[in-house]
Amino acid sequence: MKLKWKYEINNIDWDELSYLYKIAPLGDKKAEDLKTVFTNSRYRCFVYDDAKIIGVGRALADGVDVSYIADVAIHPEY
Repeated sequence: MKLKWKYEINNIDWDELSYLYKIAPLGDKKAEDLKTVFTNSRYRCFVYDDAKIIGVGRALADGVDVSYIADVAIHPEY
């Protein structure tokens, strides 16, 4: 299995990410809300197995001293 790690938010399928949150389980999050929170996070990472998103994480940070991990979701099959 070769996994791809992506750090940009362009071309993210926010509906697919919403589904991942639901099954991870991190709750029922709207796709548009996830786009907002990931856009506003300083650090983010999306992990893909082929074209399927299987993991995600994000952190809020001040850029100098402190960073807070906000969410980590992993597909239950992984």
